[in-house]
Amino acid sequence: MSSYDLKRLIPINELNAHQWDVLNQSSQKKKLPAGSVLYKNDYRNWFVYLLDGDVSVVNKQGSQHFLLSDNERFKKPLFGDRIGFDEVTVTSDVEIILYDRNAHDLLRHSGELESETLESINVDAVESEIFEKIFAAYASGKIELPSLPDIAIKVHKAVKNEHVTTDDIAHIIEADPAIAAHILKLANSPLLRTINPVLSIRDAVMRLGMSATRDYVLVFSVQNIFKTSSAQLKKIMKTLYMHSAQVAAMCLSISKLQHRLKPESALLAGLLHDIGVIPILTYADKIGSVSGMEKEIYGVIKKLKPLVGSMMLKQWGLDNLFVCVVENAENWFRNDSEALDYGDLVVIAQLHKYIRSQIDGDAPELESVPAFKKMTVVSDDPDCGDKIIQIAHEELQEVMRLLSA
Repeated sequence: MSSYDLKRLIPINELNAHQWDVLNQSSQKKKLPAGSVLYKNDYRNWFVYLLDGDVSVVNKQGSQHFLLSDNERFKKPLFGDRIGFDEVTVTSDVEIILYDRNAHDLLRHSGELESETLESINVDAVESEIFEKIFAAYASGKIELPSLPDIAIKVHKAVKNEHVTTDDIAHIIEADPAIAAHILKLANSPLLRTINPVLSIRDAVMRLGMSATRDYVLVFSVQNIFKTSSAQLKKIMKTLYMHSAQVAAMCLSISKLQHRLKPESALLAGLLHDIGVIPILTYADKIGSVSGMEKEIYGVIKKLKPLVGSMMLKQWGLDNLFVCVVENAENWFRNDSEALDYGDLVVIAQLHKYIRSQIDGDAPELESVPAFKKMTVVSDDPDCGDKIIQIAHEELQEVMRLLSA
């Protein structure tokens, strides 16, 4: 295929010329011999197109078809989200091309942001200079999005398998001594209000449950993403992590008292709510824009972190409820539903007086936001919300002890 034909491939044809050039630089061409088999699960992070040769495909119903590279069908990826194949067998020597799905999404979303002028997002002259450097890197895919730690990936995949056992999950966790220690400590903590001590990872998984174990493993794994070798960033990253941990602790404590949301998911939502700051800070440090310009950088971060954080969580394959939290972490007056949700917990936690002083800008009083008012409907007591916050605050230190270890 010519460059012109490649630009017509779906869905990368929605990119502009500059974006396509950036995406094409990271593309990979491969030649495969007849008899090779490609499976959808192996290419979930790629758009795969047939450039030359013939293949046999099996659809979701198990039907087999023979297709040629000049078929109109191959303007679309072999393994699509809605229309695609689960298995492809190469029937002649073929050539395929792979495009990174995450890079495509990053470039497409950057195009949406690019349509906004600097004036429309209210950056001053100094912020504008930093913004342009960071945004240029973002639009070209040069801001590296941190990867989900291996242990979290393995447990996440295992829990999705309906045939997986408690022993299987335990074996995965035992291979990572640091995570195993965290899980044991959690299972024996006062937070679970248990009497009999847990002595093995298997028993810990039994006590927590598989889905809760998955979320807690992710919580303890994400701690490492806040670490850096940069002398300039160490203090900033530590402050960022402590804020995220405090928000996470308050989210967990409130969720336990409201009995509507899962504590493990609440903890994870709180810890992830500012995750988009990390790659932006890392890039700012790389181009020498951190030292002496903290105020200006934070102004830019506030405008970019929801978009970058959203891309990270989508790349990790996390549930959309966490993506929604990241995108609305400081959308104080968000009121999408009548029921309290994880985004509401993050808003409440950040506006709690214990944490509120860390937030830049004119954050509203906790009592004025819709999220807080949703808590008061569980009781006829008009002070119900305040009492819940106070009880949660008393438990907060125990959660912080777990997250700070």
